Parts: sequence; C-alpha cells; structure tokens
Amino acid sequence: MSERRWAITGTLTSGLTNLHMEGTDDDYIVRKRFNATTDLCKIGCIISNFLQIDPWYSRNRMWNFYVSGPFKKGKYYSDYQLKELLSHLIVRHSMKDIHNDIVLPKLHHQATLLKPSYFDRLSINLFIAVLAVNAVTSNREGVDFMFNQSNRGSLRRLINNLQKATFYWTGFSVGDITNLLNICKFSLKENGDSYNERDKKLLRESIYVSKVALSNNRWRTTSSVHEMSYFVANLPPWIRKNYTISQYTDQHDDFGAPVGVYGFPQLIAIQRFYYRNRFIKTEEELSEKMQHSTTLFWENYGRTNDKLNDVHRHKALNQELDFTSIDFESIKEIDNIPSWAIKFDPVKEENRLQDKVRVQRTNNMKQGNNQLKRKYNKQGKSQKRIRTNGNLIEKKYETTGKLGSLMRTANILGTASAKLSYLRSRLVENEIKGEKSIVFYEFENSAYYLTELLDILGISYFLYSPHIPPVQRSQNLIDFDEWDIQKHSGHGVALVMDLKLAAHGLTILSATNVFFINPVWNKSVEAQAIKRAHRIGQKHEVFVETLILEDTIEEEMYKNRQAEEKKGEHMVNTKEREMIDNADIQDYIMQFRFLCLYDMDYGTSEISPIESKSKFQGKLKSDIYALSINEMNESEAELPCLQSESKNNGVRRWSIPLFTQNNMTKLSESDAKIRKKSRPKGRENLSKSDNNSKGIYDWSDSNKKTVKLMKKLRQSRKVHFPTQ
Repeated sequence: MSERRWAITGTLTSGLTNLHMEGTDDDYIVRKRFNATTDLCKIGCIISNFLQIDPWYSRNRMWNFYVSGPFKKGKYYSDYQLKELLSHLIVRHSMKDIHNDIVLPKLHHQATLLKPSYFDRLSINLFIAVLAVNAVTSNREGVDFMFNQSNRGSLRRLINNLQKATFYWTGFSVGDITNLLNICKFSLKENGDSYNERDKKLLRESIYVSKVALSNNRWRTTSSVHEMSYFVANLPPWIRKNYTISQYTDQHDDFGAPVGVYGFPQLIAIQRFYYRNRFIKTEEELSEKMQHSTTLFWENYGRTNDKLNDVHRHKALNQELDFTSIDFESIKEIDNIPSWAIKFDPVKEENRLQDKVRVQRTNNMKQGNNQLKRKYNKQGKSQKRIRTNGNLIEKKYETTGKLGSLMRTANILGTASAKLSYLRSRLVENEIKGEKSIVFYEFENSAYYLTELLDILGISYFLYSPHIPPVQRSQNLIDFDEWDIQKHSGHGVALVMDLKLAAHGLTILSATNVFFINPVWNKSVEAQAIKRAHRIGQKHEVFVETLILEDTIEEEMYKNRQAEEKKGEHMVNTKEREMIDNADIQDYIMQFRFLCLYDMDYGTSEISPIESKSKFQGKLKSDIYALSINEMNESEAELPCLQSESKNNGVRRWSIPLFTQNNMTKLSESDAKIRKKSRPKGRENLSKSDNNSKGIYDWSDSNKKTVKLMKKLRQSRKVHFPTQ
C-alpha cells in the first residue's frame, strides 16, 4: 500500500476553465457556472477512491450524508465543514506566488472581420433563401416549418452547413436551385394573395438569388465539380483550352485574355506539366506532350456523387490524388443555361429589390452588367474579341525561343473564398518570416480546401486530423515541434489541427501564431485550444486571430458574446451547447437578411484578392530576391518568388506565382513517394512499369468511353474550354 498519494492538477474541476488575456480587452474571457452536485461528487470520488481517506473510503455513503447533502441544502455550518476538510487535503499555491514565479508572454487575441467574397455572399444568400421559402410556404407553423421542434435535427444540420458556407460551399446542385426557383414562382402565383408584403418580398428576393446562381457560369461549374475556384492569369491559350473549368471575362490578364478559372487538380496537373517540359523549344514536341498529358488527365479526372462538402477524400500530405468516377449528369447541366439568363440583369434587378438607387458603378461593374448578354451571343463582337486576343497571345508565346519563359509569369490572382485568400496571405507571410503557425478548423471542408491551397503554393504543413492514425498524428506533432527553420532555408511551417483534438493535453510551444478559421461557440473549447501554445514554457508572445465574416451569422455570434459581457453575463450557458439553441441567434436567422451581391462596399469583382493587414512593414525576403519578367526570360532555369506590396494602410497584397521553387521541390518529393509506394513487384510488372516510365501508355486498358464523353463535353463547353 502506498505511503503517500498525490493528485496534481492545474485545473481542479472543469468549472475553473478560464482564458486570461493581457491588457484591458476582455472580449475572450471565459467563465463557467459551477455545478455543486457534479463538483462535490468529483471531490468525493478523489477523497474516497484515490486518496482512500477514512471514514469516506470505508463508508462511501457518508460523503453524501455528511458533506455534499448538507452543503446543497444550505444547512448551518455545512460550508465551514467543507472548507475545513479541503484545507487539510489541498495544497494550493496563492495567485501572488504564481505571478511571482511564472510570467507568461503576452497573449494577443483579436477578431479579424473580413468582407465576404462574391461567392461567399451568394452561397449564404442561397441558404437564407431556403429558410425564407420554407417559412413563407409553411406559414411558419406545423411540421413543415423548419423551426418546428420535430425538425430540430434537420435545422441543426442546415445551420451547420450555413456556418460552413462562410468559408466555401458547393453543396447546392443546379437541380436544387432550379427546384427552389420553381417553388418560389409557384407560391407567388398560386398563393400570392394570401401572403403579406414582407413574405412576398422574401419570395422575390429568393427568386432573384436563385436566378443569379443559375445564370452564373462559375457557380454552375463549381457546384457540379465541387472544386475551389482559383483565378489564374497569364497562362498560354493551349493551357487554358485544355485545363480551365471556366473563365472570368470581366477581367483580363497581361496579354488581354480572360482570366482562367481552375480547380486544384487542374493546377497541380499544369504545374507537373510545366516542371517536366519547361525546356522544350519546339512547338511539335510541346503539342505532342500536351495531347498526351491532357488526355490522361481528363481520363482520370472525376468526382463521385458523394464528394459534397461533408464527404471528402481524407488524404494526408504526399498521398496520391484519389480521382474516381465523374458525375456526368451533373457536368451536362453546366451549359444548360436557362433562356431567361440572356436578358437577366442582376445589378438592375438587385437595385429594384433594394428600393433604392445605387451609386454609379465602375467600368468593371458596367462590364459585368452585360456579361451574360455577351457570353451567350455567339455572333457578338465579344466572342470575336476573345478569339482575336487568343490569336494575339498565341503569337506572343510563339515568338519567343523559350516556350517556358512567359509561362513563368502566370500568377494566382485570388480565390472564391475571402477566408482562404486571407489565410493564404497570412500563412505565406509567416512562412517567409520563419514563424510557425497553427490553424484550428471546426469543419472538415475548410481544412480540405486549405491543405489543397498549401500544396499549390508549396508551403510545408502537417495535418492533425481524426482521419489520420494516432501514431501518425503523434509523429506529425513531433515533426512540427522539431522543425528546424535554419535547415529549411529560414522557412516556417504550419500545423492544421482539428479543434476537437485541441484540448487533449497537447503542448505546442513552438507556435507563435494561432488562427481560428471560424468563431467557436463554446468559448471554453477555444480557450483550451489557445492554451496549446500559450502555457508555461512559452518564451515568445502569441498572436491569435479568429476569422469572422462580416454581415453573417458569425458576426452575430461575436456581437452576442459582446452583449453578454456588457451585461455582466460572463458565464457560458451550459444549456446552449450549440449555436441554434440560443434565442438571439434564432431571432437573427428568422429575419432572413439577404446580402447585397453587387455593392461597392464589398467590391465589384468575383475574385477575392490575396491580401491582409500586416504588422511587418517593408520588404520581405522574397521581395528582395524576386526576378523581373526580363530577368526570367534571360534565365530559363530560374523560377519566380512570391512578391508583396505593403500599402499605407498596413495592408499587404501578394503576387503569387503559379510556378515556384518551393512548389517544384514539394511536388517532386510527393511524386517520388508515390512512385516508391506504388512500385510493383515481380519481373512482368517491372517491365510494364519500365514502359510506363518511358512515356509508353497502354491505351487498351483505358476507359475510352469516358475519354470520348469528356471530349464531347469539352467541345460543347465553349465558355469553359475556349477555342483558339
């Protein structure tokens, strides 16, 4: 039997969870109500079962009869009796001793409000339209009403998806929104007289939002292939013709061509093709390589019907891309544009719905007003202009003796997600400065698109996810902590971690930058996640950012917490375990606030630029060593560096090249691991592998039906795959 027993704990019970902030900003202070029954029961278990102190050890019922029972009933001397007992059992350090002996570096925690991108606003509006139409058509009563108690589970899933949409969402299909549009039209026509003016306006706004989505080529494409949209400029016509999933005609690149829209698989394929063929100097050899590469890519490209925002391929870094079958029916719907889209003017219609005259638009916006009219008028001047520009670009690329030189000017202008563009800017800056970052995610879709982005950029990262085996998770954490910045040319690293795994006693003191992709409803969970980096042993200041999308449910969550703190209600209501359980959040959702899609405050472009506010002023290391276009033309082997421009307001805007040394190195390492893992055994397989490594492909094993159908679709999708 043990002579001494000690229970050492930093937090005696879960009720003591607290996040201490430096300074006067107490926005993130967390306190939790004590539960006397639960806490006294825990203390009783420690005293009787672990410390084994009599008489509580030999007679278990005595604790409830003599201690917890009288205390809960408020009997005389019960609190004094409990205090005396605990004073003999607990050795407690005073706060004065703690502050004298332990001084933690400052913790800076700020809420970063971001303006939603065009596609962020469109996705959120579609969710609002679904909720609004349900409320109107059900008369806000009965089992059909989403807020009915019997639909609690469905409502919770819908609100969770609304939160996911603040990052990116492609879960609505063309068929879903078409059905929503038909329901709105039918309800207005058949039951319009029974609705009040407010409900009629909600239906009209829902019709408008549905039409905007169905008439937008980029939305139709991404909702079918479920890819993040990357807007890339300065790629040659033979790349755009074979790899774009859409194009953005409202903006043109340095050669006068429309900005191309690509998904992650397309960009990775383009990068691989360039790195392997950038020294080719003849048009014939390049054409042959391109034909082989694109045919092989589109043959294997695809997505299962399950790849929506809840089901993604759970692949860690350096694992082979898992492309399976493609949903051809969904792809066919991309170009099945409704006939009303030709005359539909989204800006004019929004102004009419908002009951006010908006300020004069810029030339960019005016061009956007007529975009649909030009796009589907095949005999119009715009189509000739695109073909003319295409020939001009082709000529420029043909005039150079080095075909790879101008391709190096290709750069990523932005994405369709405001949060992803912001994270890209911040993580790139931290990586160049040699700092380590932790990115906490709550929803899997955000981690999925973020890791794709890091792969495109060539930024090193480690994943800490439930879908990774525990042994590999532990190894990733060790590798992150032991990452030697000096050995990696001064580059930092990122750790992408699931929030559910962040409160399990982990210590990550090497990180000094922490990002929350979305605000966390349970603030004690957020506090525990922050304590992974800001705890005893940390020697540097820790900077924490919580990303919040303006004018959305996330900002309402933030305002809700601020209002509670101003009232002095610092305690977290344990009954409100989820956001939808809060009455104020429910009231906010029931207001059905649609966001303006074409508003000067949000910007006039569909592209969310890569920029963020930076505390670091001046040039970064990458800016100093960046090559000009002329220098790149002279040095065929050199690859461009990431460049940034720091403005007077502290905002740093980035120019992200599609082809960089970091990306080439990382892609080469990834391909090497894939080849090593898939290396066949046996003499017959070895000879077949040798043939494949020499570029000899056995087309008899290919899915010719798939290739034929994809070619047919590409020929009909002139907007996505423009001809020269």
